Amino acid sequence: MSHDAEGHCFFMRQPLTDNETNAAIRGVWASCCGAVRYGGEDPKILIRLAELGMSSQCDHEPPIECATVLRNCTRFEYLAPKGPFSRRRILRQVADLIAGSVGKYPGSERFSFRCGWKVASFRIRWGNIGRDSGYSVQFTVKYQSNDRWLVRISGNEIAHTSFAIQLDKALQKISAFRSIRWFEDQEWPDVAGAGVPHPY
Repeated sequence: MSHDAEGHCFFMRQPLTDNETNAAIRGVWASCCGAVRYGGEDPKILIRLAELGMSSQCDHEPPIECATVLRNCTRFEYLAPKGPFSRRRILRQVADLIAGSVGKYPGSERFSFRCGWKVASFRIRWGNIGRDSGYSVQFTVKYQSNDRWLVRISGNEIAHTSFAIQLDKALQKISAFRSIRWFEDQEWPDVAGAGVPHPY
Protein backbone atom coordinates (compact mmCIF):
# COMPACT_ATOMS: atom_id res chain seq x y z
CA MET A 1 0.00 0.00 0.00
CA SER A 2 1.00 3.60 -0.44
CA HIS A 3 -0.39 7.13 0.01
CA ASP A 4 -1.12 9.85 -2.54
CA ALA A 5 -0.11 13.51 -2.22
CA GLU A 6 -3.15 14.22 -0.06
CA GLY A 7 -2.41 11.35 2.32
CA HIS A 8 -5.10 8.95 1.04
CA CYS A 9 -4.10 5.29 1.08
CA PHE A 10 -4.38 2.99 -1.91
CA PHE A 11 -3.07 -0.33 -3.20
CA MET A 12 -0.12 0.41 -5.44
CA ARG A 13 0.07 -3.31 -6.34
CA GLN A 14 -2.50 -6.07 -6.05
CA PRO A 15 -1.78 -8.94 -3.62
CA LEU A 16 0.06 -11.87 -5.22
CA THR A 17 0.38 -14.38 -2.36
CA ASP A 18 -1.92 -15.77 0.34
CA ASN A 19 -0.07 -13.71 2.97
CA GLU A 20 -0.49 -10.52 0.93
CA THR A 21 -4.19 -11.31 0.40
CA ASN A 22 -4.62 -11.83 4.15
CA ALA A 23 -2.86 -8.52 4.82
CA ALA A 24 -5.12 -6.79 2.26
CA ILE A 25 -8.26 -8.20 3.94
CA ARG A 26 -6.96 -6.95 7.29
CA GLY A 27 -6.34 -3.58 5.63
CA VAL A 28 -9.94 -3.34 4.42
CA TRP A 29 -11.18 -4.33 7.89
CA ALA A 30 -8.91 -1.87 9.71
CA SER A 31 -9.48 1.08 7.38
CA CYS A 32 -10.44 3.92 9.72
CA CYS A 33 -12.69 5.79 7.28
CA GLY A 34 -13.72 3.17 4.74
CA ALA A 35 -11.17 4.39 2.20
CA VAL A 36 -9.85 0.91 1.36
CA ARG A 37 -12.20 -1.15 -0.82
CA TYR A 38 -12.21 -4.46 -2.64
CA GLY A 39 -13.06 -4.04 -6.32
CA GLY A 40 -12.50 -7.65 -7.39
CA GLU A 41 -14.92 -10.53 -7.92
CA ASP A 42 -13.14 -13.45 -6.22
CA PRO A 43 -16.00 -15.25 -4.40
CA LYS A 44 -13.76 -16.46 -1.55
CA ILE A 45 -12.55 -12.94 -0.78
CA LEU A 46 -16.08 -11.51 -1.07
CA ILE A 47 -17.33 -14.12 1.42
CA ARG A 48 -14.44 -13.49 3.85
CA LEU A 49 -15.09 -9.74 3.79
CA ALA A 50 -18.84 -10.29 4.20
CA GLU A 51 -18.19 -12.49 7.24
CA LEU A 52 -16.17 -9.59 8.69
CA GLY A 53 -19.18 -7.32 8.14
CA MET A 54 -17.37 -5.47 5.34
CA SER A 55 -19.71 -6.07 2.35
CA SER A 56 -20.19 -2.32 2.08
CA GLN A 57 -16.46 -2.06 1.27
CA CYS A 58 -16.85 -4.32 -1.78
CA ASP A 59 -17.86 -3.31 -5.31
CA HIS A 60 -19.61 -6.67 -5.84
CA GLU A 61 -21.95 -8.80 -3.73
CA PRO A 62 -20.78 -12.14 -2.32
CA PRO A 63 -22.10 -15.18 -4.25
CA ILE A 64 -24.11 -16.36 -1.24
CA GLU A 65 -25.96 -14.70 1.64
CA CYS A 66 -23.43 -14.18 4.45
CA ALA A 67 -23.95 -13.21 8.07
CA THR A 68 -21.20 -11.59 10.10
CA VAL A 69 -19.08 -14.29 11.75
CA LEU A 70 -17.12 -13.70 14.95
CA ARG A 71 -14.27 -16.17 15.35
CA ASN A 72 -12.84 -15.55 18.81
CA CYS A 73 -11.67 -19.09 19.67
CA THR A 74 -8.57 -20.82 18.38
CA ARG A 75 -7.07 -24.28 18.61
CA PHE A 76 -3.41 -24.97 17.90
CA GLU A 77 -0.53 -27.29 18.60
CA TYR A 78 2.32 -26.04 20.75
CA LEU A 79 5.69 -27.76 20.52
CA ALA A 80 6.99 -27.28 24.04
CA PRO A 81 10.76 -27.01 24.63
CA LYS A 82 12.49 -30.26 25.55
CA GLY A 83 12.83 -30.87 29.24
CA PRO A 84 11.08 -32.29 32.29
CA PHE A 85 8.31 -29.68 32.30
CA SER A 86 4.99 -30.29 33.99
CA ARG A 87 1.82 -29.56 32.04
CA ARG A 88 1.12 -26.67 34.42
CA ARG A 89 4.50 -25.11 33.63
CA ILE A 90 3.88 -25.51 29.88
CA LEU A 91 0.43 -23.95 30.35
CA ARG A 92 2.10 -20.99 32.01
CA GLN A 93 4.56 -20.72 29.09
CA VAL A 94 1.73 -20.72 26.55
CA ALA A 95 -0.29 -18.16 28.54
CA ASP A 96 2.77 -15.92 28.98
CA LEU A 97 3.57 -16.08 25.25
CA ILE A 98 0.00 -15.12 24.38
CA ALA A 99 -0.18 -12.36 27.00
CA GLY A 100 3.12 -10.93 25.75
CA SER A 101 1.93 -10.91 22.15
CA VAL A 102 -1.44 -9.20 22.66
CA GLY A 103 -0.77 -6.80 25.52
CA LYS A 104 1.80 -4.51 23.91
CA TYR A 105 -0.26 -1.44 23.13
CA PRO A 106 0.53 1.77 25.05
CA GLY A 107 -2.22 2.56 27.47
CA SER A 108 -3.14 -1.07 28.09
CA GLU A 109 -2.41 -3.35 31.02
CA ARG A 110 -2.62 -7.05 31.81
CA PHE A 111 -4.18 -8.12 35.10
CA SER A 112 -6.02 -10.95 36.90
CA PHE A 113 -3.55 -13.62 35.75
CA ARG A 114 -4.55 -17.07 37.00
CA CYS A 115 -2.95 -20.43 36.22
CA GLY A 116 -4.31 -23.81 37.30
CA TRP A 117 -3.45 -27.30 36.04
CA LYS A 118 -5.45 -27.22 32.79
CA VAL A 119 -6.73 -23.65 32.46
CA ALA A 120 -5.07 -20.24 32.68
CA SER A 121 -6.63 -16.83 32.17
CA PHE A 122 -5.79 -13.15 32.15
CA ARG A 123 -7.45 -9.89 31.23
CA ILE A 124 -6.27 -6.91 29.18
CA ARG A 125 -7.69 -3.49 30.01
CA TRP A 126 -7.47 -0.26 28.04
CA GLY A 127 -9.08 3.18 28.23
CA ASN A 128 -9.34 4.95 31.60
CA ILE A 129 -7.01 2.44 33.23
CA GLY A 130 -7.45 2.39 36.97
CA ARG A 131 -11.12 3.33 36.70
CA ASP A 132 -14.22 1.20 36.42
CA SER A 133 -15.12 2.79 33.08
CA GLY A 134 -12.29 1.21 31.05
CA TYR A 135 -12.70 -1.68 28.61
CA SER A 136 -11.34 -5.19 28.96
CA VAL A 137 -11.24 -8.61 27.37
CA GLN A 138 -10.44 -11.96 28.91
CA PHE A 139 -8.17 -14.61 27.42
CA THR A 140 -8.74 -18.18 28.57
CA VAL A 141 -6.02 -20.71 27.70
CA LYS A 142 -7.00 -24.37 28.06
CA TYR A 143 -5.05 -27.59 27.66
CA GLN A 144 -6.99 -29.96 25.38
CA SER A 145 -4.85 -33.06 24.77
CA ASN A 146 -1.35 -34.05 23.69
CA ASP A 147 0.12 -30.87 22.15
CA ARG A 148 -3.27 -29.25 21.51
CA TRP A 149 -4.35 -26.05 23.20
CA LEU A 150 -7.40 -23.78 23.07
CA VAL A 151 -7.71 -20.02 23.52
CA ARG A 152 -10.95 -18.09 23.90
CA ILE A 153 -11.28 -14.30 23.80
CA SER A 154 -14.36 -13.07 25.67
CA GLY A 155 -15.85 -10.13 27.51
CA ASN A 156 -16.00 -7.40 24.85
CA GLU A 157 -17.54 -8.53 21.57
CA ILE A 158 -16.64 -5.31 19.74
CA ALA A 159 -12.94 -5.91 20.44
CA HIS A 160 -12.91 -9.69 19.82
CA THR A 161 -11.98 -9.48 16.13
CA SER A 162 -9.19 -6.99 16.77
CA PHE A 163 -7.58 -9.16 19.45
CA ALA A 164 -8.15 -12.33 17.41
CA ILE A 165 -6.33 -10.80 14.43
CA GLN A 166 -3.51 -9.63 16.70
CA LEU A 167 -3.21 -13.07 18.31
CA ASP A 168 -3.35 -14.84 14.94
CA LYS A 169 -0.49 -12.72 13.58
CA ALA A 170 1.59 -13.46 16.68
CA LEU A 171 0.95 -17.23 16.60
CA GLN A 172 1.77 -17.43 12.88
CA LYS A 173 5.21 -15.87 13.55
CA ILE A 174 6.28 -18.38 16.24
CA SER A 175 7.32 -21.76 14.82
CA ALA A 176 6.38 -23.58 18.04
CA PHE A 177 2.70 -22.94 17.23
CA ARG A 178 1.28 -25.12 14.44
CA SER A 179 -2.06 -26.19 12.96
CA ILE A 180 -3.75 -22.95 14.01
CA ARG A 181 -7.52 -22.99 13.41
CA TRP A 182 -10.23 -20.48 14.36
CA PHE A 183 -13.82 -21.08 15.53
CA GLU A 184 -16.92 -19.24 16.66
CA ASP A 185 -17.76 -18.79 20.32
CA GLN A 186 -20.59 -21.34 20.35
CA GLU A 187 -18.06 -24.04 19.38
CA TRP A 188 -16.06 -23.51 22.61
CA PRO A 189 -14.76 -25.72 24.18
CA ASP A 190 -15.62 -28.59 21.78
CA VAL A 191 -13.73 -27.23 18.77
CA ALA A 192 -13.53 -30.60 17.04
CA GLY A 193 -14.39 -29.32 13.55
CA ALA A 194 -12.05 -28.12 10.85
CA GLY A 195 -12.29 -24.41 11.61
CA VAL A 196 -10.55 -21.88 9.37
CA PRO A 197 -6.88 -20.83 9.23
CA HIS A 198 -7.53 -17.20 10.27
CA PRO A 199 -10.22 -15.44 12.33
CA TYR A 200 -11.17 -13.31 9.29
